[in-house]
Amino acid sequence: MYRNDLTEKDYKKRMIQVIWWEWKNSVLLPVKDSLGNETGNWRRSGCFIVRDYRVIWSESSSPQQKLSITPRREGKNYICLFYDKDNRVIRMVRSGWLITTHTINDREIDNRRVIRLENRNKLINPQKN
Repeated sequence: MYRNDLTEKDYKKRMIQVIWWEWKNSVLLPVKDSLGNETGNWRRSGCFIVRDYRVIWSESSSPQQKLSITPRREGKNYICLFYDKDNRVIRMVRSGWLITTHTINDREIDNRRVIRLENRNKLINPQKN
């Protein structure tokens, strides 16, 4: 994700994140007019929603280094293998496809209009013995 630096008249990298999406057949979405403004009405439709995400680098992070969550190709899939410090487990997340975007808006934050953070199907919690 980028931000517009008006002083230098350039775009500066603000954050790198990995977002895992999932398809939902029936979700309430805000209706927008021809200019992209929300009308206050809602419609039911299928769409991709955020399942979970991890910020792997941000301009405010210290130290300034990327975490090793970056997806890598393995056969027909993409694999993210990383230490999940919140649950204190090593995770392997497998996906059939990868999309890279460069935006000035945070798609994960935008998606909270569709499904609230606490209602997401986050990565499965590990079994505790």
